[in-house]
Amino acid sequence: GLVLEYPLTIGGNDIWGGNNLTLVGTPTFGSGSVSWNGLVPTFGYSGPRQWPQSGVTVSAWINMNDPSANYNVASCYGNGSGTVGSAYLQFYTYQGKVGGRMVQTTDVNYIGRYSPVLLTTGWHFVAMSWSGGTVGSAVKLYVDGTQVDNGDNSAGNFSGVYGGGDVPLMVGAQGSVGSGIFAKFTGNEKDVRMYGRALTGGEIGTLYTNGIAAL
Repeated sequence: GLVLEYPLTIGGNDIWGGNNLTLVGTPTFGSGSVSWNGLVPTFGYSGPRQWPQSGVTVSAWINMNDPSANYNVASCYGNGSGTVGSAYLQFYTYQGKVGGRMVQTTDVNYIGRYSPVLLTTGWHFVAMSWSGGTVGSAVKLYVDGTQVDNGDNSAGNFSGVYGGGDVPLMVGAQGSVGSGIFAKFTGNEKDVRMYGRALTGGEIGTLYTNGIAAL
């Protein structure tokens, strides 16, 4: 069910579906990952498209310079020039914890979850999934192969995700109307993936185990 996969080892190519990232700023590549420099915005954005409508999983390996900071892991929320007012998905860290939302209307109608687990220095495998449901519990968050969400982060009247095709996926930072580029990632990231369904906990555990072996 892979929709896209960015290894981020030597560039921003999508090795699965060909929706390559346009890289902005001065990201550097080495030791099998990309280094985003949050002080001078460095990020990548894909071509806009309609994203999965009945279930999705997004995963990535991250190594944050400051685990307590607010970073974008991978989000379909605005674009690099801040001109798109629609949003589909947000996957991020906030005050050292992972969070995720599925969005119907920007900042109005969305469902999501948050986690109490504090991230630490070093590499972590993070993932969020959405089963297609309309309540917060349809979203699940994982850190290092273990489900960690314990509370809803929802608002409005969510009946389904945004279905338009004009929102790119952004990694390394997030763009939003009126806010410019923010949630800039400082540190390393690799193997960003999107699946067109909600992976099971066992499947996410396998991705973590396989990734640990490759570190």
